[in-house]
Amino acid sequence: MKNSSGRSDHTFDRLAGIALLVVGGISMLSPDFSSQVLEKLFALGLLGGGIYFMVTSEGALKIIGAIMLLFTGGSLLVNGGAGIGVMTLAIGLYFCYSGWNLMKQSEGDEEGKWLRLNGTVTLLLGVMALWQWGDATTTALGVIVGLKLLMLGVYHNTKANLLAKAA
Repeated sequence: MKNSSGRSDHTFDRLAGIALLVVGGISMLSPDFSSQVLEKLFALGLLGGGIYFMVTSEGALKIIGAIMLLFTGGSLLVNGGAGIGVMTLAIGLYFCYSGWNLMKQSEGDEEGKWLRLNGTVTLLLGVMALWQWGDATTTALGVIVGLKLLMLGVYHNTKANLLAKAA
């Protein structure tokens, strides 16, 4: 984004980096609370998806899928802690996939080094989530997501610094 003097403005990257660092730190300091918040957000996402599919779908199979999403989201909202194990599995698999893709994308410029580090850490966090799955799931989920948010915060702040130097 350009400011009034025609130079690039990297305020968003800097603010996003700081916000991610703060939220990641809070998540690591209180992993049980952050796991519960993640579960509620996941449940609300399922409810939203169910409502969307209910309104936009035609055909019995799609409406049945929408009803299943609504019941699953509602069940997670009512029964706290019921979905933490499944969420840890899903986040572990997603982090492995995302980390691998970030590592493959990161070739070339200076920013690529931080992207490669972010991908490596994300892949390792995914493996750690899958390894801890079923044992200390609530704590592991909060700490793993907190570490990922911290890495994203460092990445955004570093990106803002590199872009400010180049401008």
